[in-house]
Amino acid sequence: MIIVLNTLATHLDGDGPFLLADLYLIAMPNGVLLRWTSFDVDVSWAGYTWSANCPVLTRGTTRVVIGVEVDTLDLTIAPRASDMVAGLPLLAAARSGAFDGARLTLYRAFLNADRSAIGAVIRFVGRFADVDFGRSAMAVRVNSAAEDLSVQLPRNTYSPTCGRTLYAAGCDVSRAANTVTATVGAGSTSSKIICALSGAATWWDQGGMQFTSGALLGTRRTVKNYASGVLALFSPLAASPAVGDTFEVYPGCDKTLETCEAKFNNRAKFRGCPFIPIAETGL
Repeated sequence: MIIVLNTLATHLDGDGPFLLADLYLIAMPNGVLLRWTSFDVDVSWAGYTWSANCPVLTRGTTRVVIGVEVDTLDLTIAPRASDMVAGLPLLAAARSGAFDGARLTLYRAFLNADRSAIGAVIRFVGRFADVDFGRSAMAVRVNSAAEDLSVQLPRNTYSPTCGRTLYAAGCDVSRAANTVTATVGAGSTSSKIICALSGAATWWDQGGMQFTSGALLGTRRTVKNYASGVLALFSPLAASPAVGDTFEVYPGCDKTLETCEAKFNNRAKFRGCPFIPIAETGL
């Protein structure tokens, strides 16, 4: 349902002319709010300025349907060299995961002849999903908020592996207690970091890391594996880290009872059923 306030309804009941502008509110995972417009000048509405000094924004169509359906919106963001996010060029920041899970609210604003906003209506609300990168732009598929209703029921199922999330409530393993600091060594690349870490060969597998200094400050990645002084990442960094940059790394869990007990001494919180009989086929 589209809610229209009285002032805007009166304007729409008139003969026009109607001047329209798209307003984009992007809520970043780090709490930063980006207010952009694809209009040719800044738009003031709801006490905020929606900046036209922003990347070129091109979107697909929106639609209204009856019922619960996960709709999508295609959005293309073509930044300029001056467009920065989290201290990095926008595309580099996006490749580093800055927009992962970002939420988008698209407004359709109606303007007076002097380009002052009369009112606006919400046309789409959703979360960033698939992102494809080109040389000068990124194409984003935004899934509507109805996606939040796609929850498995019953939520808890029987499985040999643990159903908890490592370091989350219920698991109660302390991430801080298992986090160590390391330094980038010579020969590191965007996908492999040369460093010295203790622990067994599989200790850091499926864990996580975050840079605490250097140009990649704040960038996070999932650890693929660690062996022979090389920390391999699941997805490459936006740039190769510099020698001497520091980062924090913490171990992961394969959700088996053996790992829970030997690695984290947390058997009491294990939420799996490792003794479920193996499925067999009778002929």
